[in-house]
Amino acid sequence: MYKILWTTKSEKDFLEIIKYYKEEVSKNFALKFRNMLMKKIKSLENFPNRTRVLRVKWTREFIINYYPYVVVIKVDDKNKNVIILNIIHTSKKFP
Repeated sequence: MYKILWTTKSEKDFLEIIKYYKEEVSKNFALKFRNMLMKKIKSLENFPNRTRVLRVKWTREFIINYYPYVVVIKVDDKNKNVIILNIIHTSKKFP
Protein backbone atom coordinates (compact mmCIF):
# COMPACT_ATOMS: atom_id res chain seq x y z
CA MET A 1 0.00 0.00 0.00
CA TYR A 2 1.22 3.48 -0.90
CA LYS A 3 1.09 6.56 1.31
CA ILE A 4 -0.61 9.71 -0.01
CA LEU A 5 1.44 12.90 0.43
CA TRP A 6 0.21 16.39 -0.43
CA THR A 7 2.37 19.31 -1.52
CA THR A 8 1.58 22.80 -0.29
CA LYS A 9 0.44 23.66 -3.83
CA SER A 10 -1.96 20.74 -4.05
CA GLU A 11 -3.45 21.53 -0.63
CA LYS A 12 -4.01 25.12 -1.79
CA ASP A 13 -5.61 23.90 -5.04
CA PHE A 14 -7.92 21.61 -3.10
CA LEU A 15 -9.02 24.33 -0.66
CA GLU A 16 -9.62 26.81 -3.49
CA ILE A 17 -11.83 24.34 -5.35
CA ILE A 18 -13.89 23.60 -2.24
CA LYS A 19 -14.19 27.31 -1.47
CA TYR A 20 -15.38 28.00 -5.03
CA TYR A 21 -18.07 25.31 -4.89
CA LYS A 22 -19.16 26.46 -1.43
CA GLU A 23 -19.54 30.09 -2.57
CA GLU A 24 -20.81 29.55 -6.12
CA VAL A 25 -22.89 26.38 -5.85
CA SER A 26 -23.71 25.35 -2.28
CA LYS A 27 -22.18 24.14 0.96
CA ASN A 28 -23.83 20.78 0.42
CA PHE A 29 -22.35 20.35 -3.05
CA ALA A 30 -18.91 21.46 -1.80
CA LEU A 31 -19.04 18.81 0.93
CA LYS A 32 -20.13 16.08 -1.49
CA PHE A 33 -17.41 17.05 -3.95
CA ARG A 34 -14.78 17.11 -1.20
CA ASN A 35 -15.77 13.66 0.02
CA MET A 36 -15.81 12.24 -3.51
CA LEU A 37 -12.41 13.71 -4.36
CA MET A 38 -10.84 12.48 -1.13
CA LYS A 39 -12.23 8.98 -1.74
CA LYS A 40 -10.82 8.93 -5.28
CA ILE A 41 -7.42 10.17 -4.14
CA LYS A 42 -7.40 7.62 -1.30
CA SER A 43 -7.95 4.89 -3.91
CA LEU A 44 -4.48 5.68 -5.23
CA GLU A 45 -3.06 4.01 -2.12
CA ASN A 46 -3.77 0.66 -3.75
CA PHE A 47 -3.42 1.32 -7.47
CA PRO A 48 -1.37 4.46 -8.19
CA ASN A 49 -0.03 3.29 -11.53
CA ARG A 50 -3.46 3.06 -13.12
CA THR A 51 -3.05 6.74 -13.88
CA ARG A 52 -1.88 8.12 -17.20
CA VAL A 53 1.72 9.20 -17.80
CA LEU A 54 2.19 12.89 -18.59
CA ARG A 55 4.79 14.54 -20.74
CA VAL A 56 6.53 16.05 -17.72
CA LYS A 57 9.10 13.59 -16.46
CA TRP A 58 7.95 11.43 -13.54
CA THR A 59 4.41 12.80 -13.43
CA ARG A 60 1.08 11.13 -14.00
CA GLU A 61 -2.49 12.37 -14.26
CA PHE A 62 -5.51 11.04 -12.46
CA ILE A 63 -8.70 12.15 -14.20
CA ILE A 64 -11.69 12.89 -11.99
CA ASN A 65 -14.59 11.49 -13.99
CA TYR A 66 -17.64 13.75 -14.45
CA TYR A 67 -15.77 16.78 -13.08
CA PRO A 68 -13.40 19.14 -14.88
CA TYR A 69 -10.34 18.35 -12.78
CA VAL A 70 -7.13 16.41 -13.16
CA VAL A 71 -4.98 15.43 -10.20
CA VAL A 72 -1.29 15.56 -11.14
CA ILE A 73 0.75 13.06 -9.15
CA LYS A 74 4.20 11.59 -8.82
CA VAL A 75 4.44 7.91 -7.94
CA ASP A 76 7.47 6.99 -5.87
CA ASP A 77 7.54 3.19 -6.13
CA LYS A 78 10.75 2.89 -4.15
CA ASN A 79 9.32 4.55 -1.02
CA LYS A 80 5.70 3.60 -1.72
CA ASN A 81 4.46 7.20 -1.88
CA VAL A 82 1.96 8.96 -4.10
CA ILE A 83 2.69 12.68 -4.10
CA ILE A 84 -0.22 14.93 -5.04
CA LEU A 85 1.42 17.78 -6.96
CA ASN A 86 -1.54 19.79 -8.30
CA ILE A 87 -5.25 19.68 -8.87
CA ILE A 88 -5.90 21.44 -12.15
CA HIS A 89 -9.09 22.53 -13.86
CA THR A 90 -9.16 21.05 -17.36
CA SER A 91 -9.78 24.46 -18.92
CA LYS A 92 -6.28 25.51 -17.85
CA LYS A 93 -3.30 24.67 -19.98
CA PHE A 94 -0.91 22.19 -18.47
CA PRO A 95 1.68 19.79 -19.87
